[in-house]
Amino acid sequence: MRNRRYCRSAFSLVEVVMALGIISFALLTVLALLPLGMKSNLSSVEETRACNILTSLEADLRNSFSEATPATSAIFQLPAPYKSGGSPSRPAFNDSLTAGSFYTTGLDEDEMPVGPGRGVRYQASLVYIRIPSSGSLAPIQARLVVSWPCLPSATAADVTDQSKVNGFVESLVTFPSP
Repeated sequence: MRNRRYCRSAFSLVEVVMALGIISFALLTVLALLPLGMKSNLSSVEETRACNILTSLEADLRNSFSEATPATSAIFQLPAPYKSGGSPSRPAFNDSLTAGSFYTTGLDEDEMPVGPGRGVRYQASLVYIRIPSSGSLAPIQARLVVSWPCLPSATAADVTDQSKVNGFVESLVTFPSP
């Protein structure tokens, strides 16, 4: 009879320690990148919401024809580029606008305008850059900026100052002659 020797194969202690070291290094790397990913996601969400607000602001200004003096946009209550003209279907340029004037409003978490100090998260700002003379066919040019968080007292330069806001999106729009 032969004496059978059973051969056991197993990992050595060195191999187990090396495997645990590699796995722990990979796990720590993933955990270290997690806060960066969360911050990047938050920035992306904030910028997407600000872009949506910017689009809404532009549409609100473009489609508001107020008969009130001064003419304001329907949702954001900012000075509108158009006012109701002589006929209901024909708007006219808002002659109360001045080039370089800065207008702003605060927005809450639901992206609706609110008064100061009541849960203000975003700030929608408007500066009319070019106002044509009466009877001109040239368009009105305006700079729209949405920044976050809202600043209590902001100037046109503050809403894009990276030391004062976490982020902003801006757009230059033109409103054609009616």
